[in-house]
Amino acid sequence: MTEFRAAPIAPVRELVIVGAGAPGRRLAERAARAGYSTVLQDLLPSSRLRAVTALRAEVEDAGGDPAPVLANIRMSGSLDEALAAADLVIETTPDELESKHEMFTLLDRMAPRYAILVAVTALPLDSFSDVTCREESCVAVRLDLDADRAVIAAHAAMPPAMLARVAEVFDRLGFNAGSNIA
Repeated sequence: MTEFRAAPIAPVRELVIVGAGAPGRRLAERAARAGYSTVLQDLLPSSRLRAVTALRAEVEDAGGDPAPVLANIRMSGSLDEALAAADLVIETTPDELESKHEMFTLLDRMAPRYAILVAVTALPLDSFSDVTCREESCVAVRLDLDADRAVIAAHAAMPPAMLARVAEVFDRLGFNAGSNIA
């Protein structure tokens, strides 16, 4: 009799952030500083340009050199291209149910099957994760960027090692991350 063993959860190497507005930009900066290969994706060229300009200014205003941070962030206008090698995707689209449905439908189709899908949201996870074929890989995170807090809500079927991987990412991003199973 052959014993089934689940594949180990690989470490997160490439982090993709969808949405180059203020939350996405701030997460991309934290990810780049934490050493992740980071892709900041936004369809609008003007949003990507504003994000680079704002990142440069914010790092300089804090007395830092923006070059190492910006060197670790790749901008992308194509969602398909951005997701090609994603280990973990954090979407920061508007916190509206229709937006989350649309985004998670796209992420489910385009992201690699092993990718963990994270929504920055105050919405309940089960209100939008059911549009995917991988609810067990979906997470809702309520962030307080100013207080460095992240509350992680995972699907009940998410493997504990995967939930630990998500918490580890948010810890490395500088958040005090607590988790629960939805």
